[in-house]
Amino acid sequence: MMDEEAFRSWVAGIRKATVSERPGETGTETDREKQLKDTIERMVFADPGSVHTNASEKRRAAETVFNSMRRLDVLEPLLQDPDT
Repeated sequence: MMDEEAFRSWVAGIRKATVSERPGETGTETDREKQLKDTIERMVFADPGSVHTNASEKRRAAETVFNSMRRLDVLEPLLQDPDT
């Protein structure tokens, strides 16, 4: 399991790589979001840093990158939580 600082650094690298690929620029908004999610997931699993992470961390990384690019970043999980 990765410590929080290493996780943030890893996520930042994945976000940078994803941005440089410029995914999700064609189709409907739903299509663009799906393209972006697919690209992020591919980047997460292809990244050498993912070797030392479990499935939960990979999911969290993909959600974090997606939220930072298409949603309300760190506020998104709070907005999606029905208990808040």
